[in-house]
Amino acid sequence: MPAIKFDFKPVMRAPARKYTKKSKYDPVIDRFLDSSDRLWQVNVENVDANYLRTQINKRIKVRDLTEDIKVFVINDIVHLEKL
Repeated sequence: MPAIKFDFKPVMRAPARKYTKKSKYDPVIDRFLDSSDRLWQVNVENVDANYLRTQINKRIKVRDLTEDIKVFVINDIVHLEKL
């Protein structure tokens, strides 16, 4: 079996992962909050309504907007409502 070359060194701690703190659904929330409208219908191409609701709700919770926005699905259409 051939030998492999490798190198290693001790570290104090594992580095933090580098990933974005934003979601691709954040622009939907931002635009809704910036609008003067109280109720929106949202449709994202090739995304199931229930999945979209779940993802937007996750972002609303992370951004601590649960008292500002309500998300619900009626007849396979996602609705955003300002509270």
